[in-house]
Amino acid sequence: MSRTVRFFTVLAAISVLAIASAAGQRGKHQSTTISTGDEKNLSDCGQLRIQIGDGETIRSMQEQSLPRSAATLTVQAQPRGGIHVQGWNGDSYSIKACLAAGADDPSEARAILDQIKLTVQDGLVKLDGPTGQGWIGFLIIQAPMGAALDLSSTNGPIGVRGFSGTIKTHNVNGPITLSDVQGKIRADVQNGPIDVDRSGGDFNLSAQNGPLTIEFSGNEWSGQLEGRTQNGPLTLRVPENFQSAVRVDASKHSPVECLAVQCRGAARTWDQPNVIRFGDSTPTVHLSTVNGPVTITSSNK
Repeated sequence: MSRTVRFFTVLAAISVLAIASAAGQRGKHQSTTISTGDEKNLSDCGQLRIQIGDGETIRSMQEQSLPRSAATLTVQAQPRGGIHVQGWNGDSYSIKACLAAGADDPSEARAILDQIKLTVQDGLVKLDGPTGQGWIGFLIIQAPMGAALDLSSTNGPIGVRGFSGTIKTHNVNGPITLSDVQGKIRADVQNGPIDVDRSGGDFNLSAQNGPLTIEFSGNEWSGQLEGRTQNGPLTLRVPENFQSAVRVDASKHSPVECLAVQCRGAARTWDQPNVIRFGDSTPTVHLSTVNGPVTITSSNK
């Protein structure tokens, strides 16, 4: 049976984070949902609502701390779970595993839950549990500023918020969301979206079969931003006072809608009609799409 997860992160002007995911699952329990309320920061398992199927869902939490000694913290999500990283000023990592198991009765669900284990060893964080059983694990990590992270997931969301450091992240069939993130960032997704908001640094982004959405803040992008999508839309939201140079390359038959203030002075030439440039001659931001529409609009940030 196919498994899918949907994760939507809504970042309003007041920086509200909302997370929602849904996953199909083998066995009697056909669906799993994870959601939060309108929380600015996700730091505790109590902020998550988890339901597995129509039977009994039993929950627990496991927690470990890890000194900031490893060169890179590698985090592997459970196949139907996800990862959320929140930056903080502590000198260590705080790792919480939000666990849930579903079954027809509480004792059966508890038996499944008791087999799940959070392991943190040699800089690797992962969850182990019974194969093919109705359970899910969501990892909430508070990471020291300046740390290096390697995050991966399959069929689950990855979100990073309020963090400065080095990130390498990969997802399949799930989204990556980066909000208020600074540093050296590499993110790639197959069959899912990438959303970036209120961030800066040296970013390299790639979305295959999914959208790429960038919302700038302030009057410039600090660092270099390279982003591309294939078979998915490219969306930019640009403040009126944004001054960094931008180049956007669209494929030959991609529809382009340029509505931001900067579009009034954007350069397009007869020999490159699908290239949009605004700002000075050397682009700080270089974005491209193949077989996807381009939309550039104004934002209020």
